[in-house]
Amino acid sequence: MGKDSALVDQFVRLSMNSANTFRHTDYLGGANGARIRFSPGKDWKSNEGLDKTLKALEPIKKKVGDGLSWADLIVLAGPAAATRLGAPKDFPFSHD
Repeated sequence: MGKDSALVDQFVRLSMNSANTFRHTDYLGGANGARIRFSPGKDWKSNEGLDKTLKALEPIKKKVGDGLSWADLIVLAGPAAATRLGAPKDFPFSHD
């Protein structure tokens, strides 16, 4: 995998942390709306350094445009990276 393996790890972390921000108390957070890109989520210690990972996704978002939401791109980055780390190629992805 070489030089990009640290970034691949960070894509998995970004995807998981995005989903982990969901709060049952007020139903805010989670992957929906890509709220990990904004305060207060982006400022949490557990999300430290993920701003660089989000920057790495910007070229993809720019290329695809409105055809792919930031939320879906962040979530999709996780299983895509996981396959690079050895997960099965049919690793499930759902945006529902």
